[in-house]
Amino acid sequence: MNPNELIDAIDSIARPAATPTYSQPEYIDDEDSTVRTGWQIQNKSTADWALSRVAMAKANIADIEAQRDEHIRRTNERADKLIEAERRTVGFMEAHLGKWATENRDALLQGSTKKSLSFVHGSIGWRRREGRLVVVDEAALKAWLTEQDDVTLFRVSVSPDMKNLQAHYKATGTIPPGTEFVVAQEKLFIEPINLTGTLTRKP
Repeated sequence: MNPNELIDAIDSIARPAATPTYSQPEYIDDEDSTVRTGWQIQNKSTADWALSRVAMAKANIADIEAQRDEHIRRTNERADKLIEAERRTVGFMEAHLGKWATENRDALLQGSTKKSLSFVHGSIGWRRREGRLVVVDEAALKAWLTEQDDVTLFRVSVSPDMKNLQAHYKATGTIPPGTEFVVAQEKLFIEPINLTGTLTRKP
């Protein structure tokens, strides 16, 4: 290593770590238009003001979400009533169509091998369904399945239990395939006061 390279290496070791940079999207503050992309916090006073803006923005988000959820609830309630009315129509008409078709099947089919009748607005007919099992007592079925050796008769869903996996790692040091160990580290948190519910906004 020549002298210049040695000096550069020592300089790089002695040089303090660079201040981390934070990417900022294009921004202009609604409350103070002088606060925009490129603005920086200079002291505790502006830091506290920034925290107040975070608190207010989060409260606004909660307020808007509550308004949205209420709007969705009312919309869903109205939609459910409309759908229920249409379902009653479907049930009523299908019951009468089924009764009429069943009582008049021979006359409708007139000995034809075709088991359906076409109309302008649809068709009525009969389809053969193969015999099949249907579940009438799920608890009894599950109890029977647990006693069977044939594992193809049921499905087992496997998902990791992270709490127990963490305990297993601490006890054994084992890092299972598909996982990696993240070393303990500090994580910056920004925690403004909670203003949710203190705002009043026109609906």
